[in-house]
Amino acid sequence: FDGLLDAIPAEIPIAKAPLPREDYLCDPIVRTGLAPGAVASLWFTVRVPQDAAPGKYSGTATVEAEGLKPVSVPIRLVVNGWTLPDPKDFTVHHLIFTSQESVAKHYGVPLWSDKHFELMGKSLSLLAEVNSREIPINIGIDFYGLSGNGESMVRWVRQPDGSFKYDFSVFDKYLDLVAKTAGKPCPIRLNCWGELDKDGKNTIVKTVSVLDPATGKLEPMEQPPFGTEESYKFWKPVVDEALKKIADRGWLDVAAFGHNSYCYPPKPQMVDVAKKLWPEGVWAYTAHNGTLGGRFGGTSKDISMPVRWSVCVWTEGPLKPRGYRELLKPRPGIWCDTARNRHWDWSPLIVIRNLTEEMIMRGMDGVGDFGGDMFPVPKAGGKGVYMLGCGRGTGGPRDATHSILAPGPEGAITTERFEMLREGTQIAEAILFVERALQEKKISGELADKANRLLDERGDVFLRDWLARGWKFINLWSPAAHVERDAKLLELAGEIAAASSGR
Repeated sequence: FDGLLDAIPAEIPIAKAPLPREDYLCDPIVRTGLAPGAVASLWFTVRVPQDAAPGKYSGTATVEAEGLKPVSVPIRLVVNGWTLPDPKDFTVHHLIFTSQESVAKHYGVPLWSDKHFELMGKSLSLLAEVNSREIPINIGIDFYGLSGNGESMVRWVRQPDGSFKYDFSVFDKYLDLVAKTAGKPCPIRLNCWGELDKDGKNTIVKTVSVLDPATGKLEPMEQPPFGTEESYKFWKPVVDEALKKIADRGWLDVAAFGHNSYCYPPKPQMVDVAKKLWPEGVWAYTAHNGTLGGRFGGTSKDISMPVRWSVCVWTEGPLKPRGYRELLKPRPGIWCDTARNRHWDWSPLIVIRNLTEEMIMRGMDGVGDFGGDMFPVPKAGGKGVYMLGCGRGTGGPRDATHSILAPGPEGAITTERFEMLREGTQIAEAILFVERALQEKKISGELADKANRLLDERGDVFLRDWLARGWKFINLWSPAAHVERDAKLLELAGEIAAASSGR
């Protein structure tokens, strides 16, 4: 509903929403003289060249519509002397959920077709602009639950003697797409296994895809019980080949096994097998109790594996005025917060804009496990829509923003909410730049005092507003005060960049 098309459509439809019903002193306000009209917001996003001189710039946008006189609207831009890093070099990291099969089903294109890859690339490239580059490689079927993925991205090919070979064609093509659109992942997740019940039986992610090369038909095949010797033998050739392909791209340092659950680490016997498959391996963990760092233990004390990426619900860090100082210390990994049940597709824009600043004040790296492109899927017969599975671990997009992007005519486009997330992320980077300059003693004297005052005041106001209003009604300052505070922050960043030669 708030998608921002790149081109103005030829026709803007007349609004169909009914006029709001309001009462004054218990009597209804009559609006019979009003009629719905055609309304469209115009958003201007400016990509400032890195060599642009600081200063004030101005221009004009002329708006025309059939039957109306042209209207000229001034556009004013202030360029400060601090240059944002490339998004891939941000200190902030988001782990936003992407759904390959939602994209295919929404647009009605064959899974893994050329058109499907083109559409997925739009999502990946936009999410990379806010440094969200988590790439799920679902090798087990239905990894996220509720039919989230009906096929595995690696296919087992049965041979006449009963053995298997492996088809990595989808896997390879997807990694090519990631490299082209998002760059290096952070992380790339190998999602193979689910959870075991008390009797040691697989309860979810039970199957993988078997390909019949003669017919091209895919069928699900049960995988062995997780954590068994049989499971190790079943997965070893697949994991070996996957890791080799990832290493050939220079991505092994950002690869991980994926584990999603309500609040339970993988069973010790599963860790045994994972460690045997990949002795130097790490995990990405999505659960209510995810923390920064940590380790998963095996059946003996000498078997353990670190957790490098984590998304949580319960265990978010405490909100502190300058809690982002934690991000400038050595860290064992990336730690994000779903921040669920407090931001939705219909939430006020200020809520989305403030998410990133809230996260860094909690000492966390960003937000995660809500929807990037969980686009609605049409029901059979065209009667309504539904969503694919996405919530095994934290509730995921079901309990937060479903799609921070919108499905445009030819793939994902930005939204008003995405632009707010982008702005909030850039503001967070500016805050971290100023704090880093202080920590590393790149500035001193009056400029350092000014920086401390600004950061103290900003953090204090944010925290007091949070405690007074709660996250549901967060509205830090009036719009004018909000703009003024951000302007002062960015101006200060420019002063610091000039004083420290841009360091």
